[in-house]
Amino acid sequence: MKTLAAVLGVGARTSVGLTARHTAFLLRTGAAGFNEAPLLDTNEEPVTIGSVPTLEPLMVGADRVLLLAQAALDEALDVLGEGVAGLRVRVVLGLDEILGRKVGTSPTHADMLAASIHTHVMKRRPAAVQVEGVARGEASPGLRLTAACEELARGEADVVLLGGAHSDYDPEIIERLSSQGRLFGASNVNGVIPGESAAFLVLATPAFARKVQLPPRAWLHGVGTGFEKAGPDNDEPAAEALGITMAIETAAAGLEADKLQAGWILTDVTAEMHRLLEWQSASVRAQRFLGKPQWVDAHANRLGRLGAAALPLHVAIACTAWRHGFAPHALALSTVGSDSGERVATLWSDPENRESPVGLMGY
Repeated sequence: MKTLAAVLGVGARTSVGLTARHTAFLLRTGAAGFNEAPLLDTNEEPVTIGSVPTLEPLMVGADRVLLLAQAALDEALDVLGEGVAGLRVRVVLGLDEILGRKVGTSPTHADMLAASIHTHVMKRRPAAVQVEGVARGEASPGLRLTAACEELARGEADVVLLGGAHSDYDPEIIERLSSQGRLFGASNVNGVIPGESAAFLVLATPAFARKVQLPPRAWLHGVGTGFEKAGPDNDEPAAEALGITMAIETAAAGLEADKLQAGWILTDVTAEMHRLLEWQSASVRAQRFLGKPQWVDAHANRLGRLGAAALPLHVAIACTAWRHGFAPHALALSTVGSDSGERVATLWSDPENRESPVGLMGY
């Protein structure tokens, strides 16, 4: 399989952990990060949410997103230490669609968050920083992943910080989910449990990893995208699953040539039926890419909705599990999808796996 990029560092903040390691180990034990929030649905009933308990309970919306993003970003950058100074850094900040909405002539929340992250990274004294805010929901980071890898390959950046931050801890979001009948509750067990989290990855070329003598925590092998017509606000047949199927087939294409299969699947699906039906169809079609144990992790069922943090959080968890020896398989397939229809699939591997062609090539 070809290698598009190496993961040198990870960072995460979730409702169960203040770091990627905390999160991965606690998820391994079966921990769940749900609590009753001081937010009410349209029936004035308390809402179950996966919120980060260390954040101020009166803080909502973009303010929480910024603190979550900064915490995850700092953890990911720690792997570089003082080495950040002098590097050309590209930041892809995935955000939820609501943060990209334009209101009058004021800058969007996405624009303001991107500017804040730029200032935050500049404190590490890199040679240059470019920050791109992508407010397209769960698929946001993945939609820019191929371009980021190409930029690394061309030598236009030394490292790419690929991440996302998400928070449903906002009265406007809770009211919208509730009014649309999408909010989890006693009368709607197939709804969304709100959540909040953030995660970042430090991506670089294998050559750069060797140059700075940092061992890779994962290899990226494939990226695929697609578009689904079915969504939470229409009656299109979700079982067609053409978009996610195309994304998986593109991302996993290299597996067949090397007669390999991925045994670990990480997905952002919640209990909403249109996403479950879509995933059922896609998983059947993807069987030629999947092998034992076909372990499926849907972390939204224990952390709450992952939003734009989904893809980088999947990889942060996988990297931690590989590093500490409790991953179910050395090849992992991540799938994410936005309410607006975008779908992204990515294929990752454990660099220490000696059964993999990548592992056999050596680091």
